[in-house]
Amino acid sequence: MRVPLLIGLCVVMAASAAFAGGTPNTGMGAKQLVFEFNGLSTLGLQPYGGGFGFRYFYADDTAIRGSLNFAYMKDEMGDDYEETQTKIGATVVWEKYMAAIASVAPYMGIGVGYYYTKWEEPYTGTFAEMMEEITANNLMVALVAGFQWYFTEAISLGGEYRLSYDYISGETKVDGEKVGDISSSSFGFNAASVFFSVHY
Repeated sequence: MRVPLLIGLCVVMAASAAFAGGTPNTGMGAKQLVFEFNGLSTLGLQPYGGGFGFRYFYADDTAIRGSLNFAYMKDEMGDDYEETQTKIGATVVWEKYMAAIASVAPYMGIGVGYYYTKWEEPYTGTFAEMMEEITANNLMVALVAGFQWYFTEAISLGGEYRLSYDYISGETKVDGEKVGDISSSSFGFNAASVFFSVHY
């Protein structure tokens, strides 16, 4: 998933240099509504992940982006198996923009995020009926690099990669009884997020 997304984002940046677009607006006071797709890929949830938020430029070429993120997956295999995963979270990212390249505004920054995950896997059969439930909290600190391509004066399409440290803690229950704790940490690159931003 990561390689095709990275290639796609590079193609967008290259194409923007060849086709006329809008003028990047990264001046003090600029505001955007931001819609995010695949924002929770760091948690391994592929079918749907996204969110929405805002971006505010409190100084020239310097912005704060906040977002609420969510993801959901349901997997059914016959009458005896149904797995569901639900994730909700929030992120805050500080962005520093570099000199624009035609209609592209590249940036780097740092962000923090929190996500809550609930995973349920019930089994119903002739001999047993059991519900396994995992709940987890994920704290994230990340370095980010991305861009906005202003294909009109008021609308931009962007992409972002993250180098992040994630810490996850939680617990596992079976039929409502706690059976174990979860604790793990990881460090590495995350798959790209795609952003659709509208100035207002």
